[in-house]
Amino acid sequence: MVTERMGTLATAARRLTRKVVGAAIAWVMIATGRRARSLRALDRHRRVICVVAHNPTRRLTRQVLEWFLARGFVFVSQGDVLDAIRKRRELPKRAIWLVLDDGWKGNLTEVLPLLRQHGIPATLAISPGETRLEIAWPTLADEHGWPASSFARLVDLPDAERKAACARLLESSGRTARRPLLSVEDVKALAADRLITVENHGYSHACSTRCTPDEFRDEVCAANRLIEAWTGRGPTMFFYPFGAWSPELDELLPECGIDASATSGNRFLDLDDHVGTMAIPRIALLDDITLAEGTCRLLRAWIR
Repeated sequence: MVTERMGTLATAARRLTRKVVGAAIAWVMIATGRRARSLRALDRHRRVICVVAHNPTRRLTRQVLEWFLARGFVFVSQGDVLDAIRKRRELPKRAIWLVLDDGWKGNLTEVLPLLRQHGIPATLAISPGETRLEIAWPTLADEHGWPASSFARLVDLPDAERKAACARLLESSGRTARRPLLSVEDVKALAADRLITVENHGYSHACSTRCTPDEFRDEVCAANRLIEAWTGRGPTMFFYPFGAWSPELDELLPECGIDASATSGNRFLDLDDHVGTMAIPRIALLDDITLAEGTCRLLRAWIR
């Protein structure tokens, strides 16, 4: 008990230190005009900020949404973005698209009420194998893992080995996690919300580049089948877990009914340069950072 409490306190201290340092760097970026220049540069191109968030706090969510809305940004849907890439629609200047990866239970109270308040559409990318358990294996690895089953170790394993190690970790953890995922019933209810589009994040949240081609097909197709059974709509877009992408994997997606994909990339979607609906880049909004750091990161005014 004492060891666990000390570990929790050490983790909290690291997060606080990281938050303070991140805020300090962000204010340097703002004071030197870098954020303002990034904002002006964004207006000179047909670019979209594609945001990937996971489990942000209510405070950060509110601050970020209100900051961008106050500066004339327009939140658009997944369909709007894909239509713009296909040249069937022109997006407004300062377009921004929000994706929530994994489907955290906290989204119900911290994010979704604010989206409804402002009428903001969002995509929810889930791993239905984990949704059924209401537990994400990276969370278990973070909270209960031992050196051989730490997150860094598991994510780098060939996928068959990762699955076996995750099964052992799930059993040893007592199936508990401080940060649970949405339930199947939650997902069904959200799928009926006109603002939410439910999409494919892989069946078991596997690192796609550590899968064989057959394993990757199974991850995508199995997830599509479950999501369609729960929501009545088959996903048409795949969101690569951890941003682990390759063009060879994109070529396999149509076999599962997928015609669009998104990676990480930490860059804007440039509608003049991006060809096709695969490998759409996204920029991460971390869960618990300051507004200053969040805006600098999303506008790519961050140090690189």
